[in-house]
Amino acid sequence: LPQSRVDLLAWTTTTWSPPANQAIAVDGNATYVLAQTSSGERLVVAEARLAEVELAREGCTLQVLGRAKGEALAGLTYEPPFLPLAGMPQPAAKVITADHVTMTDGTGLVHIAPAHGADDYKAGLANGLHLYCPVTALGTFDDSVVPRLQGKDVFAANPLIIEDLSSRGLLFHESTITHSYPHDWRSKTPVIVRATDQWFIAIDQAFKGGPGLRERAIEAVLPSPEEFPYT
Repeated sequence: LPQSRVDLLAWTTTTWSPPANQAIAVDGNATYVLAQTSSGERLVVAEARLAEVELAREGCTLQVLGRAKGEALAGLTYEPPFLPLAGMPQPAAKVITADHVTMTDGTGLVHIAPAHGADDYKAGLANGLHLYCPVTALGTFDDSVVPRLQGKDVFAANPLIIEDLSSRGLLFHESTITHSYPHDWRSKTPVIVRATDQWFIAIDQAFKGGPGLRERAIEAVLPSPEEFPYT
């Protein structure tokens, strides 16, 4: 077959996270197909999700051109939908295998943004992906993303991201679904999952041969027997 563009048909339920895409995950044991639409698009999709993908776009029929196990796709590279601006670490942009990929929803290929989800984070650590987080503590995109998104609230940016992908021929299908999503228990608003720097203290570790932080803290706050003689 002549060489032509092939699209990895990845999916996500967090529309705002593709600017942080670092990889696409597949199920190493599942079968994937190279399929062609009637308009000539070539797509990689899980064979088990082929019928659902056809139904997602009206009038779409897919002709299977070849098959391969997911593990055979691991290591392939691709051009991510968004690239950070010059000077920022560029994404690994490779296909990886991950245990959380299922065949119950989507396409069998999952968009991975290690800074924006627990499963993505684990997959990123296992595959040496960069922990790129373009979202600030205010819930807005920082200056590392394309100018159109900079400073935008991530949820407000959803339609902009969809429009951008569509204008470049990178959007196969969009739909609104109802699913479980984490909400803050106080404000009742959707949570923006983002990786942040953290530090930890070993409170029971001895310090310079003496007691650890826990014991020192207890000594500092509890009165001495002379001050509080009752037991």
